[in-house]
Amino acid sequence: MPPYQLIQLGNFISIGSVAIQAWELVAHLTDEVEYLWGGKLNFVKVLYFFSRYVFLAAQIVNHVLSFGLETKLRNAGANCGIIFAYKTTVAHASLAMLEIVLYIRVYALYRHNRRVKYFLAIVYMFTASLKIAANVLLIQVQMQMNGCDHQRTSTGLIITFWSGVIIYQFVILALSLYKLVYDGRLSRTPLTALMLREGVVVFILLMATKALFAVLLIFELQSSFIIGRAIFSYYFAAISVAASSLILNMRKLTVKAALYPPRSQNISAEEVGRLYNTDQSICLTSFYE
Repeated sequence: MPPYQLIQLGNFISIGSVAIQAWELVAHLTDEVEYLWGGKLNFVKVLYFFSRYVFLAAQIVNHVLSFGLETKLRNAGANCGIIFAYKTTVAHASLAMLEIVLYIRVYALYRHNRRVKYFLAIVYMFTASLKIAANVLLIQVQMQMNGCDHQRTSTGLIITFWSGVIIYQFVILALSLYKLVYDGRLSRTPLTALMLREGVVVFILLMATKALFAVLLIFELQSSFIIGRAIFSYYFAAISVAASSLILNMRKLTVKAALYPPRSQNISAEEVGRLYNTDQSICLTSFYE
């Protein structure tokens, strides 16, 4: 087991992930109230509030388990499998939610193209099945482990999970880049520029964090449980921030684009209220420049 000071340092670094999520929530609360709190509750709003608030609560639970229960179980030589299973489950749920947000954004980018819709649905279901299968098998291993020391993860499980992640993200990136090239020949709008920029950032973020996880799982580096705890905390925070920001930024852009059209057309007060409170503009597919 690593020295006590190293454990404390790892815990301190991990706590920063909660601070990032809390700060990001406060920093964007005004925009959230203005652009999301009005109108009826719908699927995309549920995605947003889960990404913002439920994942923040899940992060807090993660730290309570890691710093409280896991430490006690580790010291007592008991099984920590339930804690690791919880982390695996919430990590999968957060990634799945982010991928749904990316699905909706690309579908919006292609202006309700049905072929894109069904193609993405097929890719999503196929890649999700790979990740679910890998995580189910991983949870079974975690529940059967002895003590609290991480067991070496099967390379096959890592490859299966990674295949699902990479295939889906590359499809999202490829469709976005194709739109970039296509719109570059015509006229790129603020909407497409925003989606393409944020899509590339999310792709790089996911690939970097997943690569770090793979290194830890395959090689079982010394003190990897401390390093892994910190990486998981920041990965989870990044997923939460990315998913909620993707939705909020799209909402802001679509409403502003409708309120301030290129030709400076006048818009009535009634129409302004409808834009802020409508159930449809949050679906990311209603307004285009």
